[in-house]
Amino acid sequence: MSMRNTLGWALTFLSSALWADISLPVRVMPLDPAAFFNGSHVEERSFTLTAGQVVALTSDGRLYLQGHGLGYRDGNELSGALIKDGKASVQINNGAWIDLCNSAVEVAIPERFYGGIGGSFRTVRLEIPLTDFGGAGLLLPGQNSIRFRFNGTDGTGSGYRILDLDLRSNGVSQLDRSQLLADDPDSWTAPRPRAVSYGATLFRERNLLRAHPGAAAPTLVAACSDCHAQDGRDLEYYSYSNLSIVNRSVFHGLSEAQGEAIASYLRSHSVGREGRPWDPPYQPGPGIDSRPRAEERWAAGAGLTWALDHELDRGMAMASALFPQGGSQAALVRAIKGEGLPASTVNLRELPVAIQLPDWNSWLPEVHPIDLWGEAVWQNLQPALPVQPQISYEEMRLALQATPTAVLIATGSFVSTFGRLNDDTRSFVSFGRIGGGGGGPWRTNTGPVIDRVEARGYKGEFAKRNLAQWQAVKYWELAHEFGIEALGPDVWGADGEQLSWPIGDHQSVHQVAAHITSDNRDHYTAGDPGQVHAWQLPGKGDFDSTAWYHLQLILNAGPRNDQAVEAVQPIDWAYGFMHIYDAAKRADDLATAHGETIPSGYVWEGLRYTATLMKAYQMRDNGKKPRLTGWALRDVSPRILLGEYRGKAPGDVPGDPKADRLWTQLDVYQPGMRARLAGAYLRAYLDKVGSYAPGDWVRYDPDTATNMRRTWWTIEPADEALVPYPGFGKSFASEPFRHGESFYRALPLFQDLGVEQAVLDDLAAWGAQLWPGPAASPNDWAGQMQP
Repeated sequence: MSMRNTLGWALTFLSSALWADISLPVRVMPLDPAAFFNGSHVEERSFTLTAGQVVALTSDGRLYLQGHGLGYRDGNELSGALIKDGKASVQINNGAWIDLCNSAVEVAIPERFYGGIGGSFRTVRLEIPLTDFGGAGLLLPGQNSIRFRFNGTDGTGSGYRILDLDLRSNGVSQLDRSQLLADDPDSWTAPRPRAVSYGATLFRERNLLRAHPGAAAPTLVAACSDCHAQDGRDLEYYSYSNLSIVNRSVFHGLSEAQGEAIASYLRSHSVGREGRPWDPPYQPGPGIDSRPRAEERWAAGAGLTWALDHELDRGMAMASALFPQGGSQAALVRAIKGEGLPASTVNLRELPVAIQLPDWNSWLPEVHPIDLWGEAVWQNLQPALPVQPQISYEEMRLALQATPTAVLIATGSFVSTFGRLNDDTRSFVSFGRIGGGGGGPWRTNTGPVIDRVEARGYKGEFAKRNLAQWQAVKYWELAHEFGIEALGPDVWGADGEQLSWPIGDHQSVHQVAAHITSDNRDHYTAGDPGQVHAWQLPGKGDFDSTAWYHLQLILNAGPRNDQAVEAVQPIDWAYGFMHIYDAAKRADDLATAHGETIPSGYVWEGLRYTATLMKAYQMRDNGKKPRLTGWALRDVSPRILLGEYRGKAPGDVPGDPKADRLWTQLDVYQPGMRARLAGAYLRAYLDKVGSYAPGDWVRYDPDTATNMRRTWWTIEPADEALVPYPGFGKSFASEPFRHGESFYRALPLFQDLGVEQAVLDDLAAWGAQLWPGPAASPNDWAGQMQP
């Protein structure tokens, strides 16, 4: 019996059944292949209103919706157009159909500042005035209907979910919400219990699927198991419903019965249904580490409810988690140093943030690398390629199956075994490249690997991002299948975090960020010089970079341990700072262009910026002294507290009038917080550098130091004549950083902030010791401040 008959849902056309109660989420997901294109699929539900509720809603009635996947991810891959919204429509009774477009509805904040429907947040809230649906008589006492329509695929999307709905008047609910019932994933069963084995075969069989229902069959080499965990445990873990699994199967060219067989196979797993498709994996929140079965539940995160609207949300929950011992200077100093904390570092798993991290759909590749590069390349059937990620992945699986993780840890080979996939993927994508491609291996835009994929009709940037997504999913798969997420203390001892991906300086997920993989380091343009086939807006590129970087910090920021090969890995801390700023500024600039003002506390994430700085301080304080692999001033200099990371500060002309907003937010949260935090950071910093002798610092020769990377951690000669803050232009020099001059210029700015004078006097004394200046005209450190 088909799922349609089993569940009584007419899913291709208008449902004939009116429900007395609305089960949430409402899944608007066709099962008829034609409905993916013709906009015929409608889901209808009913609700009841009293006469009094109808009257209340006639004056200022509004429909409230919360939806997941209401927009297209990055533009329409079928048409090449940069279309974000219009995927969904809604109708009440016989009123007008309203397309859920940013121009037609009122998207809530902060979602609308990040692009609204089809923007950076996959789940958005919105309201529609009931008058938009029609005039008087729209609502009736008794039974009413609401309908949701799927308007068609972009070549990737196959539906959406309505997570919540309400009818409100003057902000007050007028709907009896007892009519809304949340479905229970634990109650789901296999739709075809006898088809488990067949479903397993279908899930793993290659050359079976289509790219989308309109494509000739079969068009894909990849199997379901190639893009997902090899046994599909991710779909069970994140509680994808039977309907969504069958919907996706039909979208990829299988029959409804075959989709039900796959769903039955997935239901046979013993993996718990911990998350939901709309709950971002690893979304941080309080109590993550102390939950029962914490290591099994971590990947589900704290839920979408802990994606804060702003950093003041939940009664300052973010500040309380970041500074658990209070706001005195002594307590702040201890927090910055990581004293008294497990693993001596900020627990980002439990620090709620005011952004949504990427949902699981955002992890999954749109096109698998085997179809991007072809089977001959991907399966290493061309020996000219020295490395191949698929072979590396398979060999990693074999190694983990053959040798217990405890043995790998004891022999010191665990980190290299688990980190190999990252190394070999980087080597693969950059193999034979010509001229570099403007940065690290992922920015490769020339050479045989990129030429191969573009000869097959795909753009290099699109291929690279899908390769990065595949790598992230396979790391997730191995971590879960082999119980790796709780091994941090076993691998790194007391320095290991309770939950992590303990693979040292190997990267795992933040290559999905546009900054790592796109040629322009900003957003994905698919490599077209004229951006004819541009498929990501710059604002989403900036946001994706900060979201994936923060997720990398949560999963693996490297150990606070001198065994790490290079402390700057896997995170290049400077970009962690810059992406927070860039995403905020882009959102603020877009709001300004539309005549809006960002409310205090929104978008400009001063506390997340502070948390990133504290984490960098702690990880850089790893016993390696002032070195590139240890206490590198590029990442821990107090100048970061004075404005935008790249050198702009308030009052700079020309400059950025918004450069200081990350930090001014702190005084909105609590009066005087910024000065107290700056003073505490300076005190912690001075305590650390006071443990170093002048000879521990390596100085560069400005006449020969042509390698920018060398100056990230080396400092100016002792006799360097430093230039005071001029009061305009950039406050601090760009790379290569002039560290001594940064401190020299920072003194009056810290004094203006109201930092305690005794701390500034100590900073001036330390600076005078390291950079006394020319003998004939010494640097006047004390004179930089007002008496």
